[in-house]
Amino acid sequence: MAIISTVKSALASWLLLNIPNIYVFTDDVVNESKIYPAVEISEISEINNPLGCGKYHATVYDDVTGYAIQQDRIIIKTKDFRLHVKAIPEIGEYAQNTVDGIVNGIQDEIENLYFNNNAPFIFVDTISTPNVTYYIQAVGYRSRQHLPPITNQKPFVWQGSLTVRLTYWKHYERAVDAAIEGIETPTGDIID
Repeated sequence: MAIISTVKSALASWLLLNIPNIYVFTDDVVNESKIYPAVEISEISEINNPLGCGKYHATVYDDVTGYAIQQDRIIIKTKDFRLHVKAIPEIGEYAQNTVDGIVNGIQDEIENLYFNNNAPFIFVDTISTPNVTYYIQAVGYRSRQHLPPITNQKPFVWQGSLTVRLTYWKHYERAVDAAIEGIETPTGDIID
């Protein structure tokens, strides 16, 4: 069974590759085993805008007939994700320090993207089958929240969150429904 790719799972793959010693969960997969330190990813908003004026950006023509057979359009997608970081105390370690270290590490990696690379940034979803590459045009963190510990379970769980915004281009293709072979003018002439 193929796993459908999303930019959220590409973000999860990027986090696993760049932040050491964490477990990453999307909100489709709950951390039922209570494995820590964990980053839980939730999509909180999405904005879709056509690139330019929204017209088709490319048209593919049939080599034989010359008729259009496919039209392509690019949509600029912007998504905000909440990265909810959770940790439990380890021997000799304060859990809030672990949470702050993970959040700081994510912020540092996002800043490193800008200083060491030029857009687009490549995020590869290694969770999906087959793997899918996303070309991220912009990435940044929007806000950081310190959250109170979860105290209704043992051990207590310390937490914090970071909101990250990703902007990428999504390519859409559609087949042309009908071809116009010629237009008849009022004078009876046919224009190809």
